Amino acid sequence: VALRRAEYERLTGDVGASIRVVRRAVHLAQEAEDQVREAIGRNAWGWVLMAQGEYDAARQRYEEALALARESGARRVEADSLIGLSWVFWYQSYGAAEDALINGYRRQALNLYREIGDRRREAGALSDLGVVCVGQGDLPAARSYYEQAWAIHREIGSRAGEAIPLNNLGWVFRGEDDYAGARQSVERALTINREVGSRMGEGNCLVDISETLGAQGHYVRGEALCSKAVCILRETHEEAREGRALCGLGLIRYYQGDYARARTFLKEARSLSRDSGPQWVESRSLVILSLILHAQGHDKAARDFARQALENGPTGYHLGQGDSALALGHGLAGLGDGAGATAAYQQALQRYRQSGFLNPPTEALAGLARLRLA
Repeated sequence: VALRRAEYERLTGDVGASIRVVRRAVHLAQEAEDQVREAIGRNAWGWVLMAQGEYDAARQRYEEALALARESGARRVEADSLIGLSWVFWYQSYGAAEDALINGYRRQALNLYREIGDRRREAGALSDLGVVCVGQGDLPAARSYYEQAWAIHREIGSRAGEAIPLNNLGWVFRGEDDYAGARQSVERALTINREVGSRMGEGNCLVDISETLGAQGHYVRGEALCSKAVCILRETHEEAREGRALCGLGLIRYYQGDYARARTFLKEARSLSRDSGPQWVESRSLVILSLILHAQGHDKAARDFARQALENGPTGYHLGQGDSALALGHGLAGLGDGAGATAAYQQALQRYRQSGFLNPPTEALAGLARLRLA
């Protein structure tokens, strides 16, 4: 009962109350010398802390839960702790070493769920592995994981579960330059989230659809959907996801040439992402700010923002690193540094090719062509 109360308090925005209640649950379990329930409580505690961007503290709670679960032989709780730890690393930042760690945690969890026959959690772990593959640029593997997860959710009759891999498949379709397929997949997920009353899921889907529309030049409709997503995610107190939605609004305003409004949205997005993660949202906000400054002729500042994005962004996220290098190339080209710009464009081109996405390399190639013509 205490754990359910803690989740209610978190969803209604009273994080302090949520932490107090979950600590009470852990204390009750310790009094009863019940290691399994104590581990469950510490996992819940980690989730609350992670949602607030307190990653070091969250990691400590998950590691404590993992030790207790292994000591008591609670394999499902052990797997849940491993999944929690993987998300802590994912939200903070990751390079090659962290990427391998995230992958390792999720594979261990997947094997444990399969051993105990927990099909619902098995599907969740498959979807989580798909997220890693998208970041690594392995879109065929991501598609395979998402489709496996979707099949399991259909098999066990989990409508709410179906929405997660369907939404994630939208990223694979976009990477393959299939915008119609991306919209169709995410719209199916949106319908399901509305059916089951998942407001957070609805908000996520609206952000993804708006990004697809923005990439196709449908700015007005994209902005309307993204604005609605921001409202929903504020209602559900999902600050990390709200930051991503605000970043999306900033990008659409940049496309429209409304730089002042774009900068307002991006400032909000950066503030939220610094507090709650994920780090790639702040990096992406810096990239868009760099592009705005370049468009306004402030190339020194554009270069500095792009460098900051490149240095501080997750090094294992090829698409994001490609965007940062591309923005750096624009800034350096504007300053007349042809050699530096060429190196940045070549770095962008390499990262984009590693990302598995079909479209982005064209802009890096265009930047190189302009330099050669000059």
